[in-house]
Amino acid sequence: MKIDKSIVLSRFSKALGTYDEAATVQQLVASEMLQLIQEVQPTFFPQRILELGCGTGSLTSRLVEQFGSEEITLTLNDIVPDVQQVLAHRIACSFDFLLGDAEHIGWVDHQDLIISNCSIQWWDNLTYYFRKALQYTDEHAIVAASIFEHGHFRELDQILPHSLHYPTLEEIASQLEGLGYSEITYRSGKQILEFQTLLDLLRHIKATGANAFTQKASVSWTPTRLQQLETTMRYDLGISEEQPLTLTYKPLIIVAKR
Repeated sequence: MKIDKSIVLSRFSKALGTYDEAATVQQLVASEMLQLIQEVQPTFFPQRILELGCGTGSLTSRLVEQFGSEEITLTLNDIVPDVQQVLAHRIACSFDFLLGDAEHIGWVDHQDLIISNCSIQWWDNLTYYFRKALQYTDEHAIVAASIFEHGHFRELDQILPHSLHYPTLEEIASQLEGLGYSEITYRSGKQILEFQTLLDLLRHIKATGANAFTQKASVSWTPTRLQQLETTMRYDLGISEEQPLTLTYKPLIIVAKR
């Protein structure tokens, strides 16, 4: 499915004020990705870092804390212009801001670490991130990303059948094989959140900006339609009206060494 980047821009722009409170899973994944990098390369201390799709700076602040504000040259990218002001108030480190769709704009050369957290699923081609990163990294650099794999938001499959495609680990590994990295490490995870109603669940998704996954500029449901969808969802999942609805997150962290 072709990703409409104008919808991605609009939804994430609207979610800037609610993202940090709602995106608890994404923040956990950011910490786990940095931990995996240290496990893969314990002596890794990058000087030049490029973060793509940085958003409100959840991963960025962890990068600064882990590698030191005085030791790194930091370039941050996002498609949302207002992100730069948010970052200026949050990040205790000087940085260069690269505005635009990272899939299509040029990056900065000679990076030691290129990294992206829960962002490149909005690309038309996930593999291209790792292929393109080879052009902008030096020998012994690391390219890391977290995405969502098959089973992510599985509860919504029946009521939103035309949402994003989430590939399997096997599909991703086969696509990355042979690109030229010396070692690629994968780590899958699973987090399940609970909500009393479908409306609560959808509000949570909207607060993170991830409602862009519907890829429709306007999705308007009446209370009656929402109730019908919730009834269908509960029936398909075998959940009674007294039980909370679940929402499954399936993050996949990928760390590639050059």
